[in-house]
Formats: sequence, structure tokens, C-alpha cells
Amino acid sequence: MVSHEAVNFLLVFGATAAIASLAAIGIFQASIDHKVVNVTELDQAGHSRYQRKDAATGETRRRPNVIMLLAEDLGYGDLKCMGHPYARTPNIDSIARDGMKFMSFHSTGKTCAPARGGLMTGNNPSSMKYYYGDDGFDINNMLTVTELFHNSGYRTGHVGKWHIGDEENMKNGVYGIDYVKKRAGGESDYWYKDETVYDAAIEYIKDNREEPFYLNVWGHVAHSPIKPKEHLADMFDDVKVKKEDFGKHFWPKLKLSQSLNKDLDRNMAYYLGGLFSMDYNVGRLLKTIDELGLRNDTIIAFTGDHGAATMGRGSSTSQNMLGYCGGLRDYKHSYYEGGVRVPFLVRW
Repeated sequence: MVSHEAVNFLLVFGATAAIASLAAIGIFQASIDHKVVNVTELDQAGHSRYQRKDAATGETRRRPNVIMLLAEDLGYGDLKCMGHPYARTPNIDSIARDGMKFMSFHSTGKTCAPARGGLMTGNNPSSMKYYYGDDGFDINNMLTVTELFHNSGYRTGHVGKWHIGDEENMKNGVYGIDYVKKRAGGESDYWYKDETVYDAAIEYIKDNREEPFYLNVWGHVAHSPIKPKEHLADMFDDVKVKKEDFGKHFWPKLKLSQSLNKDLDRNMAYYLGGLFSMDYNVGRLLKTIDELGLRNDTIIAFTGDHGAATMGRGSSTSQNMLGYCGGLRDYKHSYYEGGVRVPFLVRW
């Protein structure tokens, strides 16, 4: 079950003014114009900034950890819980089962950097004078969610993909992030692209479990190229693709995939294997949270940066780019629903 406090937290990712709503759970107090105010060792009720008062029981509890899991080029319909007919994503689905699933959540951008910029600042990307994919947020005078958490006493971390500024500035302390660890997609890893990303995330959680923390975990699945290890694709040997199992907007993509490689079932198996690897790694993180006894004190949110990518023709694995936008029209790089409506799941 997701509390109203968790719903208030989610608003930070959707609108600038909604950052103020986080004061309701005592994470920080901020005005609508993003100026942090009244951040002290004790809040107005006399509680430590590492604690909060449970609205239901009146008990004083530690302030919740927050973990933001971000997938790349993930289609709106790429998860089992979002309607994919063949995907096996039990760990990610459990976030929806035990929490809340948002059916009409939209990214702030149709491509990578604009989407991530909106996620980090709560601002429309067009409001930024400089392209923050290269120049970052400081030159745009934009306050980030990580700065807000940092300024109110949280430990803050970021592991995985960056693309929110020059990588020369990707170092501890930037945007209020205490710990920054870039991890590229490991194409040859046994558990595929995100294995080392989640290794770093799990290490961070273990090292910071004693105090409240905020952590970005930005993975690389399902960005091209799509070529996971054979053992992952082999798990889906039983899948027989039928176009009728998908919305009609997906049919041309299936046709193009088969024109590039006639074995459409195998093309789909590679894509599904990549999704399964992502789910496996998310499961490792969820298990760590449970083993450390942090489940009741940790908000976990999962989303994608924007819609699934279109299918290219320029590589030997193009036919495997079978991201599914759940029957919605179009893909990444488009402002039609398929380009910007994304899964959003949260558990607390």
C-alpha cells in the first residue's frame, strides 16, 4: 500500500511547484520558487532531521530513504504489469503489486537529456537556456532534487548513466550528490548491461544504511544495441510471436524486424532477455533492501526516461529493437503518446 505521503513525493517529478509538498513528510521544506528554507538540525516539531512522525501511529520514525530506478528506452508496455504479452518482469511488477501503478505518467522529454533534466529539476526542459546534456544545471540556475535532499541532511548518490552535464564535472559534490559512480552498459556481462550499475547501487545502500539517503540508479536497458547473452534469450525459446497479441501501432515494427532477420521469435527473445536481465538486477536491489531491514523505510520508484526507440537498420542487432509502447502511437523522438508516456511504479 502506498501512503498519501508517497504520492506527495511523486509530485516532485511532475511539476516544479510540487516540490513544496515534500514538506509533508519532513524530507525538506522548500518554497515554490525552489529556495530552500528552514533546514535545521530540528524541525518545527522538535524532531531530528533524520526522523519523521508517522501520521497514522504518532510514532517517531526515521525519514524514508528514496531510490529512483530509471530505465532507458523502455516502452510503456514493456513490463508484464503494463500489459506485455510475453515479458517476465516479476521483480519490477512486485513494486506495482505492493505499491501503486500510474497509468498516465508522462516524461518531460522525448529524448534522453530533456527527460532526465525534467526528472532532476521538476522543470520543463524548454525553460532552460543552455542544453544541460552538455552544460548541466548550474549554468541554468536550476536547483535539483538531489540538492534539496542534500541540503536537508540526506546522503545522496548517483550510479549508472549520466547525460546531465559534461562528464568532466561528473564528480562527488556536483548537484548536491555526495557520491557519483558512472557505470557504462556492460554488453558482455552475464546479467547484461546493468549488472555493474546495480552492483554499485547495492554497495551504496549497504554503506549508507544507517542514515536516510537518496539514490539515483540509472540503467542502460533497453537502449540499443540489444544483444544479451545467449542464455538470456534462450529463456524465451517458447515464445511464438503473434501480431494480434499487440496493439496495431506495433505491427509495422514486427514486420520490419522480420524483414531484417526472418526469425522473428528469436529477435523477440533477445529483447525479452534484455528486459529479464533488468528485472533480475532490480530484484537483487529489492532483496538487499529487505535483508537490511529497510523495506518499511524506503520509497522505491521505477520509471523510464521516455518511450521505446524506433528500429534502426544500421547494425547487426537492429532487428532486436522490439520495445513496445503498449499500443500507443509512435516512439522515442516523438511527442505522440508512445514517445512520452512511460511506466511509473512506486512502493512504500
